[in-house]
Amino acid sequence: MDSVRAYAAAVCIASAAAAIARGLVPTERFEKVMKLLLALFVLCAVIKPIKDLGRALPSLSLPDSSSYSQQAEYSEQTEAQLSNEIIKRLGQGLENQGTPASKITLRAKFADKGVIMLEGFSITIDTSLKNREAEIRKKAEEMVGFTPEILYED
Repeated sequence: MDSVRAYAAAVCIASAAAAIARGLVPTERFEKVMKLLLALFVLCAVIKPIKDLGRALPSLSLPDSSSYSQQAEYSEQTEAQLSNEIIKRLGQGLENQGTPASKITLRAKFADKGVIMLEGFSITIDTSLKNREAEIRKKAEEMVGFTPEILYED
C-alpha cells in the first residue's frame, strides 16, 4: 500500500512541478515547446513506477509434471487409507454388537480440502443373520449416518 501512496505522490509532485515551470515561461514563443517537455516529464513520472513494478514482481516457476504425479499418488494413498479406516471402524462397531460382517464396501468421493462425501455402502453378512437385518442396518446407520445396503454371503 505504501508503494501506491508513493506512486500517487510522485505523480502529484511531477504535475505540480510542471504547472509551476509552465508559469515561469516568459514568452508565448516557448510555450508550445515547454508544454511538450512538461507533458513528457509528467508522462515519465507516471510510467516509470509501472515499469519498475515489473522488475519488483517475483518470478513464478511452475512445478514440473513429476510433482503433479507425486501429489496425485499421495492423494490416492490418503483416500485409500481413509476408506480403509472408515471400513475398519464400521466393522469393529458391528463386531462389538455381535454381528461380524464378512465384507464392507464403501462408495465415497473425495473432494477438495480433505472432504469425504459418502455416497453409500454395503455390508455383506452371513445368511444365518438374515433375521437380524433390521438391527444390523440400524447400528450401521447410527455409526455412518445413512442406511446401508445389506447383502448376504452364499
